[in-house]
Amino acid sequence: MKKIAIVITLIMVAGILSADDIPITIAAGQQIVPAVATDGTDFFVTWEDARAGTGNPNIYGRVVSSEGELPGIESPVCAFAGLQKIPDIAWGGSFYLDVWYDRRTSYEIYGNFVNADGSLHLGNYRIVTVDGTIQNIRVSGADDNFLVVWEERIFGISNIFFIITKPDLSSTIPRQLGDPEGNDRNPAIARGDTMWVVVFEDSTDAGKGLYAQQISYGPAGIDTMGLYPITTATGSETYASIAFGGDGFLVLFERAGATTGRDIYGIRLDSSGMPVGLPFPICTEEGNQVRPTVSFDGLGYLVAWQDGRDFLSSIYGQRIGTTGTLIGPEIPICIADGAQLKPRSASNGAHHLIAWEDNRDVTTDIYATMLPALEISDGPEATIIQPLPGIVTSCNRYPVKMLITDDDGLDLWSLSFFNGRDTINAYSSGVVFEGDTFIYTPPWDWPSGETINLSLIEIADIFGNSMESPVNWSFTADLDPPNIDNLIPRHEQVLMEFPGVISANIIDDITGVDVSTIRMIFNGDTIFYPDPRLTWDGWTIRLRPDTTAFPTAGTHSVSVRAGDSPDVCDPNFASASWVFYVNPSGGPNASALSPRSGQVVASANPEVKLKILDPDGVDETTIEIRVGGVLYTWPHPAMEFDDSILTITPTDEFSHGDAVAVNLLHAMDTYGVDIDAPLNYTFHIDIEPPEILSFFPAVDGTLKVGTHDIWVVAHDEPAGVLVTPARVSFDFFDLDMALLESSSSGLTARVDTVVLQSGAFGASLGDGEQINICANIADNPDVYEPNEITHCWRVYVQRMSIAERELPKEVGIIISPNPFNAACRIEYPGAVEIFDVSGKLVAVFEDCTGGTVWDGTSRKGSPAPSGVYLIKAKDTNIISRAVLLR
Repeated sequence: MKKIAIVITLIMVAGILSADDIPITIAAGQQIVPAVATDGTDFFVTWEDARAGTGNPNIYGRVVSSEGELPGIESPVCAFAGLQKIPDIAWGGSFYLDVWYDRRTSYEIYGNFVNADGSLHLGNYRIVTVDGTIQNIRVSGADDNFLVVWEERIFGISNIFFIITKPDLSSTIPRQLGDPEGNDRNPAIARGDTMWVVVFEDSTDAGKGLYAQQISYGPAGIDTMGLYPITTATGSETYASIAFGGDGFLVLFERAGATTGRDIYGIRLDSSGMPVGLPFPICTEEGNQVRPTVSFDGLGYLVAWQDGRDFLSSIYGQRIGTTGTLIGPEIPICIADGAQLKPRSASNGAHHLIAWEDNRDVTTDIYATMLPALEISDGPEATIIQPLPGIVTSCNRYPVKMLITDDDGLDLWSLSFFNGRDTINAYSSGVVFEGDTFIYTPPWDWPSGETINLSLIEIADIFGNSMESPVNWSFTADLDPPNIDNLIPRHEQVLMEFPGVISANIIDDITGVDVSTIRMIFNGDTIFYPDPRLTWDGWTIRLRPDTTAFPTAGTHSVSVRAGDSPDVCDPNFASASWVFYVNPSGGPNASALSPRSGQVVASANPEVKLKILDPDGVDETTIEIRVGGVLYTWPHPAMEFDDSILTITPTDEFSHGDAVAVNLLHAMDTYGVDIDAPLNYTFHIDIEPPEILSFFPAVDGTLKVGTHDIWVVAHDEPAGVLVTPARVSFDFFDLDMALLESSSSGLTARVDTVVLQSGAFGASLGDGEQINICANIADNPDVYEPNEITHCWRVYVQRMSIAERELPKEVGIIISPNPFNAACRIEYPGAVEIFDVSGKLVAVFEDCTGGTVWDGTSRKGSPAPSGVYLIKAKDTNIISRAVLLR
């Protein structure tokens, strides 16, 4: 790729740097309004000349060589009588065309073809006759055809017109540009690759704005395209100048409205003439900067203007790259005595020639200067400032900084930088330039623990010269602190004795641990490494405390803090804190108070009481207990803990026959030591009275007093029936329910049968009477009052002999425990048979005198399932029930 730089030769004039001035003409009279063109080698300067008198200005011109010399003499291009004014000149490929406003007969535009050596090619000729006064003329050539554009004013209103004139002296019909209803002024022309672009002022809106229109000419004729604004400022924008730069145009103009007076601004157009970006300032010094001119040397633009920053106007300039970047400082092109006005310029690719009206002498003359074009140079150089290759940083958004230098200036638009995730440019978020320093701060945190690859892919100087090669490097971000784990003793661990070593592992896989940052705080005492009590092996920090300095029993607190070791930025710190306990007494002890395991409770909402004891005290807030499937945690309205007694009043009522499980899950002492093992047990709910299955004598049957026993079959689960005078009694009433007698002695039990033996009643019962017998039978719960039932029925009394007899012995089958889980004891003076409820024989015992154990297995040795089993005395009607619970 080409390498380009600026070369400017300067000399000292009046103490200020300025280029050499060339006196184009210093003839008598006024010489004003210069115009400049080039054939690609030499230059031709033309001007309005009044040496023949102010009433008869003519058009003069002369050649300026590529070395800045003045070969030949200045000579008239047109010296006819009458007014010849405001010339302009352009090269068409074979010769120049010099055009001017001519009043020899009417309002006309004349022209004359001029050879490269300054001689006249043909005589001057009339190009067009117009209707109004001409204020401004511009000409541009291509393929020896010339576009002539002018401002024509009639009754104070200006319009822009154009014509194509040819080497055969013929011209096309004039056509209007811009807005027919507008007030259009001061046109400027530049030829692109295939068309001309004309820029002019339009004053239809508030202030003056600039518009552009395209003109093409070929075999198909003339075509005008587009009419679009290229500036939209509210202030006045006037006196545009335009040049083609190979891939686009640069338009210069005056802008009014600032506190500094009129300023010079520019805007880029693409190759079709459409605006690129926004207008940008070129010179905003104090005083008025006006009448800009611009030329392109193949590599960059040179802008010149009339500058009023001092008392009298001077000529200043500025280099501008093809991307609109200003190159270097402003150039004082001419700051000689007197006023320098209305500069015009052209470039042959090697130099720029700038000409202007000069008032350093008594009358106005034309002077010029030559400045070199841009030359080949190297592209930008980049140096990494931070992060340096391979370093580790702990800053989450550590800025990237690079020193990027180029003598010609940087084209920021060309920046391409890979940030490890995306390719960004100079206008992306987080990118700034501070002088020559490129700074990028990511809008997100660098990914911790990863290698981040960076690359300055591309950046060019203002002429498009790229850096020699991309700059690639990488670094690592470590945003995470070390990992602290394997705490010994464990957090809230309870020990029987004080440990010999307190330790923790500290690991950082990226940068390692900075040992100077390690500290341990034990019971408020801060200990820094190195310390004789601390040891470090690269992984584990260990503390061996002096146990004579404090009581070993009780609560001990530990904290560890350590940082990693990044190359840049502060360490990432990690800390861990924990406690442990030394408590020789162990955890609390718990036992059931009421109801206890297996007990039967005659309440649907019983209180459950447990005793929880610990010599160090119980932390009631740690109690968790489940009763009947409901979990209760402290605090709960159903819970009360007072003097080591935990009372739970269940929130829901239980149902008859429920087996209620109690599970004490947690209860810690004041050191945080939990119960050694959960307490689990079950109790049963019985809230219904016994069920009367049958009785004797039957209703309206005969009770033979002295001979018959009275019996009632009563079934109750799970409490069962206990036949005692406290739980069973019989009352005898007449038919009016007047009490005749009561009896609670002489009672026996045969399985579920309650028997009142003959002889234990009847003293007050008359023979042949009808009476009511009422049996009062209660069940046998372990907790709360029994559930009882009273059953009454009517019988006839028949008295037998009055002789006294001995009460029969109590006969029955005794089973205990009942219900049972693993085994029960069966006691009966004889053989018994065991049946299931379907009548199937399960087991036989030939002699149960003194008691026999049944382990719940069948005759075949297999376990019998849970259920009710009938135990019958062999060859009798004596039957008892047993309940097996697996």
